[in-house]
Amino acid sequence: MKRFWRSSGGYRRRARTVVCVWLWCMAALLVALPAAAAPDLNDQAALGAFLDGIMTEQLNSYRVPGVTLSIVQDGDVLFSRGYGYADLDDYTAVDPEQTLFRVGSVSKLVTGTAVMQLVEEGQLELDRDINDYLDFQVPDRVLSEGAGAPITMRHLLTHTPGLEDAADGLFFLSEDRMMPLGEYLQQYKPAGVFEPGQLLGYSNYGSALAGYAVEQITGQPFAEYVDEHIFEPLAMERSSFQQPLPPEWEADLARAYKYVEDTFHEGDFEFIPAAPAGALSTTAADMARFMMAHLGDGTFQGETILLPETTEKMHARQFTHHPQLSGVTLGFFEDTVNGRRILAHSGGTMLFFSHMFLVPEEDVGLFVSYSGGTEAGEVLRLPRKLFQAFMDQYFPGPEVSVPSPQEDAAARAAGFAGEYHPTRMSFTGDEKFMGLIQAVQLQGGDDGYLRARIMGSAEEFVELEPGLYINRDIGENPMVRKLALSEHVSGQTLLAMGGASYLQAPWYGSLTFLGALMAFSVLMIIVTLMGWTGAWAVRRARPGTETVMKPGERAARFAAVGFSLTTAAFLAGMAYTFGQVDPAYGVPDIVFGITTPLTQIVFWLPWLMIVLGALTVVCAAAAWFRRYWTTAARLHYSLIALSSIAMFWVLWFTNMFP
Repeated sequence: MKRFWRSSGGYRRRARTVVCVWLWCMAALLVALPAAAAPDLNDQAALGAFLDGIMTEQLNSYRVPGVTLSIVQDGDVLFSRGYGYADLDDYTAVDPEQTLFRVGSVSKLVTGTAVMQLVEEGQLELDRDINDYLDFQVPDRVLSEGAGAPITMRHLLTHTPGLEDAADGLFFLSEDRMMPLGEYLQQYKPAGVFEPGQLLGYSNYGSALAGYAVEQITGQPFAEYVDEHIFEPLAMERSSFQQPLPPEWEADLARAYKYVEDTFHEGDFEFIPAAPAGALSTTAADMARFMMAHLGDGTFQGETILLPETTEKMHARQFTHHPQLSGVTLGFFEDTVNGRRILAHSGGTMLFFSHMFLVPEEDVGLFVSYSGGTEAGEVLRLPRKLFQAFMDQYFPGPEVSVPSPQEDAAARAAGFAGEYHPTRMSFTGDEKFMGLIQAVQLQGGDDGYLRARIMGSAEEFVELEPGLYINRDIGENPMVRKLALSEHVSGQTLLAMGGASYLQAPWYGSLTFLGALMAFSVLMIIVTLMGWTGAWAVRRARPGTETVMKPGERAARFAAVGFSLTTAAFLAGMAYTFGQVDPAYGVPDIVFGITTPLTQIVFWLPWLMIVLGALTVVCAAAAWFRRYWTTAARLHYSLIALSSIAMFWVLWFTNMFP
């Protein structure tokens, strides 16, 4: 029996050895085998079926009325197709050759190309003061040291001019409100906030200014210049910056719709006075030609719009907040997808959502535009989802590994906790509050992860090196892949995320603090009005209980009640004003400059609030000095006075005084 087990044990050892050798051989064989080849992009049937599946799912899930799409490679159009309808009334199908879409800020790539043509010809210098090319000066107001330094064309094309950005005057719904480009730029001139070249802060005004420089240098209206020097050479015969479109094209413009409460709401033509920043109407076929020209070193079918060296300069990185973050070129924004460098630009009006992607390494370009759909925030992400799926299918990349947090990462993450406000916002206008609600909240966890709330989305980041973080869910194609934190020259912490930058807010300017002040003030107003109204009703119901008030007491009551009622009227008026939302556009009417006499009164109420609030503070001091009422009543009145100070701070900080 012992002999048998010795013998069988030997067999078992030899069997294990054989199995191990076999496994090692199979592993070596698998390593030696080439990776599974990606599908052939030239297989038109497979490409069409793949894209049809994605687009059908997007149209159905997000109620998108119509989409136009084109893909190019090696100087040829690989795919061009329309999905859905250009007009839901007569069910006109989207035609990629004929149907025009409004592409919003993708227009800036045409503007950048026009600028680079003038640079190439020696008529414009990238690093010369932009005021040398204008018939007025910018900026005329500076808010911080260094903000008055010369702004150059390089700053404008890279969104680093240091100017504030506002939506006021960006869109109109009627032609009679339109004005010449130069007049618009002077009427809506922004303030200088940061030193040029320091911070990436997207600027529609800056792009429009670049287009105006083209007008001033050439003596041609911007729309005419690009027609002659870009659209005609590239045979982009159905592209135009004209507003409204030529009459013969109006019937071919896609009607855009928002899907709200189970109904499609059609929008009107959006007039964009800052035309070079976003007024282009075009087709997928024309954008295919534009993409092939940029991928072809500035030449398409023998027509050259830029020399190769100029195209290379335009495509080269010009600015980034961190070497491992995506940066910006002279017009394009960089990205990295599946290990490949991407040159891209998104575009959005209130109704249309577009994106153009170039993959120079693969000589591939993709353009897509959506005519509305459901909630704008969701539709805005559809172009990136489409492009990511396309890249995963045809140009897959290596998996990106995300490390675990280091032992001392928690302390560093905690040091970055706070509220960060965008550098792209209005700093001097009453739109400042809209910028504040876009704040990014950072919080360090005991587990070493840096947690961020970005545009309502909760994300977790892992430290790659001090100050540089990667999204924990990088494989899920998150909205933000990497972010970097560093100290800004102002002493504030700078948060950079690809094409956007944020500065840490001081505690007294944080949305949390301002919200607490507002809540305290509103609470005191409610308590005061309800309490005093109830007390008055009781006194009226019980004759003989009224008390005779001294003139000072009566003035104090008048000031407090007046302040409370005026504040309540202001808040109710603001709620009403911003509640007047056109379902087709999803934004309040006031965004388009549509106001009523009531709106104008509401925006002047803060002046009355501050007068009555100041009187309340004076009366509070007098109440203690002259010993009005009981101690409890004086404390209550003092809280009313404090609430007026709190409300004043909120109104002043958010620029609500007209």
